[in-house]
Amino acid sequence: MGMALIHFTKTPKTVAEILTNGFAYVAWPTNALEFVMPDIPKQEREPGQFGMVSFRYAPEGEFSQTHCQKYGNYGICVEETWAKDKGANPVIYVEANSIVAIAFKNLVAAAVRSVEQENLVYPEDGFRKMMYHNPAMAGVLGASEYANLIQIYRYMAPTANQSESEWRISNPSPNYSIAKESSTAIKAVSPPQGWANVCNLVKIDIKSIRYLVCPKGKTSGLHSCLPVQFQTLDIREIPQHRPWWRSLFPIA
Repeated sequence: MGMALIHFTKTPKTVAEILTNGFAYVAWPTNALEFVMPDIPKQEREPGQFGMVSFRYAPEGEFSQTHCQKYGNYGICVEETWAKDKGANPVIYVEANSIVAIAFKNLVAAAVRSVEQENLVYPEDGFRKMMYHNPAMAGVLGASEYANLIQIYRYMAPTANQSESEWRISNPSPNYSIAKESSTAIKAVSPPQGWANVCNLVKIDIKSIRYLVCPKGKTSGLHSCLPVQFQTLDIREIPQHRPWWRSLFPIA
């Protein structure tokens, strides 16, 4: 059985908007900050929190009821080669207080000293204070080890989220304006304007889409929402999840 890489969303309209404009970056938190990063100056965002696009990587035809309830029953299955070309990587799931978490935190603590030294030399320079949260700025100002560790951190998540089996495309542009809520982030690029075409979206063409998914019985509704050029795409239905008690009381 092969594997499928699917981005799930809640409505047919959002599927149509993604196909037309692209996947919107959303500045979700990694939720791994507290146990893999040492104490650094707090800001409104985590280090490198400039937006991500998430996909579920699972065996073909396997749909998680929990995942669909959280993110939606509509989805776009993309080619793995396209995702990798756009910078997608599997998420690294880390347990709090584990050897890996402690080792990573120690590496960051050592690397962040170069950031601290740079800030001591120029304590009033606002750009240097950005080094703590902006890997591009840290790299330019000589803290390359810290910059690389932030890049790894952007693909981390706690093991509590491991069932999501996530692949992630992280925004390479340090865009502080991207919203932390998906509805707000999507609205900002529907339709995209100005720099949103460059910094806020991951665009996709029809050749890079394997198929679409929708709830059982909703194929025609999804098809009617699609832009004309995407109406030839295969649509697969997600089987209805039966409550556990139905197996105890089968209906003929």
